[in-house]
Amino acid sequence: MAKTEEDMKALLMGAVPMNSEPLSLLLPVRQASLFRWCLDQGFRAVLPMTLMAMGEYQEPDGCYFPSILY
Repeated sequence: MAKTEEDMKALLMGAVPMNSEPLSLLLPVRQASLFRWCLDQGFRAVLPMTLMAMGEYQEPDGCYFPSILY
């Protein structure tokens, strides 16, 4: 989790050179400007998915990636 979108961009750009594999993450498309930035940086959407929740959902403040292990 990052406080701002700019912080998340810095985290992503720092993570890319640390791994020989392509960076893989779940990114909600409702974070549209970050999603577009990722596409502009050469990331690609491989498996579009929809975030669903049971019960009331409260979106976190700041920039985040949902977890499939939650």
